[in-house]
Amino acid sequence: DLRPLRHFGQPLAPTPTADYPPRASRFPGGQRVSEFLNRAQVHESNIQETTYHTQGYISAYAHYENFLDQELNKAYERLMGHLDEDAQQTLRDSQRNWLKYRDAEFEFIALNWTPGNFGSSSVISRGDYRTTLIKDRVRVGSRMIE
Repeated sequence: DLRPLRHFGQPLAPTPTADYPPRASRFPGGQRVSEFLNRAQVHESNIQETTYHTQGYISAYAHYENFLDQELNKAYERLMGHLDEDAQQTLRDSQRNWLKYRDAEFEFIALNWTPGNFGSSSVISRGDYRTTLIKDRVRVGSRMIE
């Protein structure tokens, strides 16, 4: 049966409308996420505009990663300021565990996406995977602040 799934007579998938997809500002922390994404766009544009040479990509991704680390620290500090002591300790533990995860992912990225395996495009893949990990964490942390 290829008919769309329904729940209480309504399609399970959202129906496209003039207001779909919903704007980020309608979600908790959405305005902060939108502002962060606007700031990040400058760095993403720099990567896209890089002349096609390895050193240019390395430099552009390094700048972007530094920016993301600063944004992550700001989001963490803002979130800590809204929490009681127990929740702060839980967030500290969560962040330590996330950093371990990030470091393990970075190690895997470095060992897998090598010039020997992927040629000069390995620089782009490594930079993209690394920055995506951090960007996603910033986005999550920013949404947690009401």
